[in-house]
Order: sequence, then C-alpha cells, then structure tokens
Amino acid sequence: MEAAAAANKDVMTGAASDDTAVKAGMEQEKADSLDHQLPVNKLILLYAVYEQENVKSSDLFDFILFHGYMDYFSMQNYIAELEQAGLMLEVSEEGTVYYTLLPEGDSVVKMFYSRIPHSIREDIRNYAKNLFLNESPLVSSDADIQQKSEDLYEVRCHVRDYARPLLEYVQTASSLEEANRIRNKWLKKGLSVYWNITKELKKDE
Repeated sequence: MEAAAAANKDVMTGAASDDTAVKAGMEQEKADSLDHQLPVNKLILLYAVYEQENVKSSDLFDFILFHGYMDYFSMQNYIAELEQAGLMLEVSEEGTVYYTLLPEGDSVVKMFYSRIPHSIREDIRNYAKNLFLNESPLVSSDADIQQKSEDLYEVRCHVRDYARPLLEYVQTASSLEEANRIRNKWLKKGLSVYWNITKELKKDE
C-alpha cells in the first residue's frame, strides 16, 4: 500500500509539474506572439502613453509628428489597432480626447520597452516631464522664510494645485543669506523636485 501511495504521489507531482510547464509555455507563446505583432512604432505609442498615464490626443500627435517617428496616417492606424487589441483606450472628457493604457497594455510596455531605442525613450520621458510641469497653470511652487532664533531660520517650501497643498518641505538654515538661497532654488526647481518624487513613488519595485 505504501508503494502504491508513493507511486500515486509521484504521478500527482508529475501532473502538477506538467501543468506548470504548460502554463509557462502558453505565457511564453503569448509573449512571443505579441512581440511578433508589435512593431517598434506601436511600442513607442504605448510607452508615450505609459509615461504620461493619461495623455491628450493633441499632445501625443504633436510629439510624435514633431520628432518624425511616424506619419499622421500611420499613427492613426496604429492607435486604432492598439485599441482593437485591448491595449489602449480612448476617453473623451468635456470635448477633449485622452489616451490611457489598459492593464494588458501596461504589461506589454513592461515586457518589451527595451526594444525602443534608448534615445527615443529619453525623448519620451522628457516630453512626459514637460507636459506634467506645464499641464496646469494652477500648479505652482512657493516658499517663505521664518526666523526661529538668532542663528536659525526655517524655509517652508510648498507645491500647490490652486489652493490645495500637494507637498510641503521644511529646510533649516543658519543664516538669512542661506535661507534666501534655499528659497530661490526652490522657486526655480520646486516643481521639478515634486515631479521626481511623484515618479519615484509610482515606480514598480
């Protein structure tokens, strides 16, 4: 009986291993199929939407056409095909068209983004950063200085969306000159600092 039980256990273990192998094979086959179906131009579009999350149609077309990655009609066709494949979604809000990635599109970007030339990925990241910093004139940075004691100053740095606080950062300084220097740097770079923090927090581990 013990021998029979052991044999049965081996059979079940073997079956489980076979199921795992089959699933792995199916996933690899799916990935290979997607890889074959996705030209670099489609990946460029997916990556641009991925970096910006929700991008206006006009901004996406301006960026792609300005850099000459593809022509207008090819871009339209690629977008339509990506939507049909369930990778990307077109959304209209108050007369403005946006593109956003569906979960499958997000997975595809993470699998195949390395096929996009590094220089183009850098262009896309810079484009997304600039859009973020300029998408709303209501997002602004400011800073004020408070003297806490004779040789201690506090610089309170903020990023706000209209009146809503988005970020507050407090830095101490030992002199008014140093405090003013920190304040001036924040006024120049505060939005960029906020953008970098936001991007880091949204990154996958």
